[in-house]
Amino acid sequence: MKNSSITIQNVTVGDFEDRIKEIVSNIIAPLKEELSMFLEKKVYSTTEAAKLLDITARTVNRHCKNGRIKASKRGHNYRIKHQDLMNFIQVQNG
Repeated sequence: MKNSSITIQNVTVGDFEDRIKEIVSNIIAPLKEELSMFLEKKVYSTTEAAKLLDITARTVNRHCKNGRIKASKRGHNYRIKHQDLMNFIQVQNG
């Protein structure tokens, strides 16, 4: 097994910190984009939304029915897009 090591010569702490930040940013940026794309497509049931909001599913249904939470209805069940749930939370938090 090969032993790997890092040798740092003539590098200031500031340069080293900047390089670490750049590396971390390059790793995180694609993950943020992937998460964002996933959440754009994410749809919650009233039960899932209720758990996230710490309220009952019945209350979520009531909010959907009266338009406080934007939702589409599939049969007897509401489906709530991630962004619509975030909008509701934002309004609730003023």
